[in-house]
Amino acid sequence: MLRALAAQGKAVLISSHILTELAEICDSCAILEQGKLLAVGPVADLVARSTGKGAFVELTLRLAGEGGAHADASARAERLILEQPGVAKVGVEGAVLRVRLAAPEGVPPAPGWADEAAARLLVALVGASVPVCSFQQRELDLEDAFMSVTQGRIA
Repeated sequence: MLRALAAQGKAVLISSHILTELAEICDSCAILEQGKLLAVGPVADLVARSTGKGAFVELTLRLAGEGGAHADASARAERLILEQPGVAKVGVEGAVLRVRLAAPEGVPPAPGWADEAAARLLVALVGASVPVCSFQQRELDLEDAFMSVTQGRIA
């Protein structure tokens, strides 16, 4: 029904804290905090603007090892990751590394770009004998944009 109203040129305003559902049904979105408009625009643009330019994917890696082995493996992994194309950011928290991959700027990302970049990164880590025991990938979404814009800073 909402799509039918939108097709008739009607604007529908929805307020919700369930951002995953909003992202599925809304074309555009506004982020307000304490009565102030912080960001407005198409959902994809808000995600791109608030988390940096272009399309992003976040990887979370956990390394094997104990004690000082974590620090050494994390430092080696961080150096190697930063050398890889498409890496926008790396954060290290003990044996856990959070990596942000960015699509090339100026052109729409090719389908599957994130999977290819993640696979290349994993191959490089394993090839360098970095003890990766967990490797997860997720695309940044409206919740990440909201947290970034409102200074909750997940992204």
